[in-house]
Amino acid sequence: MNKTETKKTLAVLAVIGVCTVIIGVVGFLAPYGNERWNFIFENLIWLPLELALVVFIFDRLMKRNNERVATKREFDEYFLLAEARLTELIQVLKLEMIKVYAGTSPQSHEETNAVFEDVFKNIDEVIDPTKLNKGIETPILDIRNIQLPPKYQRRTHLELSEPAGKEIVFQIKGHFELFIKYIPKELFHTLDKMLICIDQSMVFSENPNFKVMRGMFIHRDSEGKCSYEEYLALSNSYVATFKEYYQLVIELEEQIAEKRAG
Repeated sequence: MNKTETKKTLAVLAVIGVCTVIIGVVGFLAPYGNERWNFIFENLIWLPLELALVVFIFDRLMKRNNERVATKREFDEYFLLAEARLTELIQVLKLEMIKVYAGTSPQSHEETNAVFEDVFKNIDEVIDPTKLNKGIETPILDIRNIQLPPKYQRRTHLELSEPAGKEIVFQIKGHFELFIKYIPKELFHTLDKMLICIDQSMVFSENPNFKVMRGMFIHRDSEGKCSYEEYLALSNSYVATFKEYYQLVIELEEQIAEKRAG
């Protein structure tokens, strides 16, 4: 039934209801002197209102159910196409942060999930001024001169943040390009919030001003001129970013689980 037919039906029902109320009022006020007739007419007055209330409640329930069915159908269509890529996307979103905060690269989904959770629970110990001053030891990768065991070099967390931020943005935007016609709006909004989180973070953003600030800090760090207060401010930025980012990743996973459950 289209909207025009629905409006016509409601108009007819409204006219019938008004007529019924009028009949009930006239009959109730007319001096028939019979309590049985007065009872019938009194019920005619209230009957349309009671029916209208029932129809209204039923209509609201039907709309809510139809919206739920439509949302489930929308997600099922999206998930059928994007399940593998969505699963991999979530792993990449976690892994890139783990590389920066923990300085490791888990080799399985289970390990990635566990380390990501552990970083959140112990964020104040994972990132602090002392850890930022120490930096992260990373292997020197040179395909022209492969060494076993590999040699390591110190890199600042900020040197790892920029490529991690780029990769996160690249992966999310790539997912949008592939599935923009199918992705449910709730998932889209959550992923978009992640883009905003990265863009507004001094330690991850591609904002030119932030890049200049990071470059200056890296240079001062290389010369050993950074103060404890500077490392503390940087640590606070890292902690705040990860806490917000973590909540968005968990929100995304919960939305997926909820929609799959139907």
